[in-house]
Amino acid sequence: MTPLGNLPTYVDKLILGHLHYGENTWFLSYLGFGASVLLGVVAGHRLMPDCTPRHKIFRLLIAGGLCLVIGLIWSRSFPVIKLMWTSSYVLIAGGLSFMALALFFWIIDARGYQKWAFGFIVIGMNSIAVYVATELFDFRLLGNVFVGNLLPQIDQWGELVEASAAFAVVWLILYWMYCKKQFVRI
Repeated sequence: MTPLGNLPTYVDKLILGHLHYGENTWFLSYLGFGASVLLGVVAGHRLMPDCTPRHKIFRLLIAGGLCLVIGLIWSRSFPVIKLMWTSSYVLIAGGLSFMALALFFWIIDARGYQKWAFGFIVIGMNSIAVYVATELFDFRLLGNVFVGNLLPQIDQWGELVEASAAFAVVWLILYWMYCKKQFVRI
């Protein structure tokens, strides 16, 4: 169970050869990726309109608690390693995600506090577009048009300001898409 001495890395090197790089693993980790997706499907089913909001929250918290407890117990035998997307990582991350979903469902849907979440809605409506765009283009370059001259003067805060400017550019593009009702879907 070392970063380079594990079964997922061995399989990746066997398949990818010299193209394998870093500590991230892929082929055996797809099982964990798939399990994470299926936990998301379970969460979606927990939100189906067949019961009261209180019951939905209860079901999400139970699912989250079960995943978390099972993941913590399982982690004693099979460690939590995000880079390999181990099964214990899937369960713990899934459990925390169920609980976070319950919290936000309670705040936004059950209690009706929705206005504060508008910024997240803008991002969520084009999440695929923003993911692809940030993989293809470094938005720090565009953000630096606005803050580039400031960066040398603020030393330790430079990276935060640069990342914030890039985020602002991305969010404004997404907001423009939201206003134009341009949504990228699969």
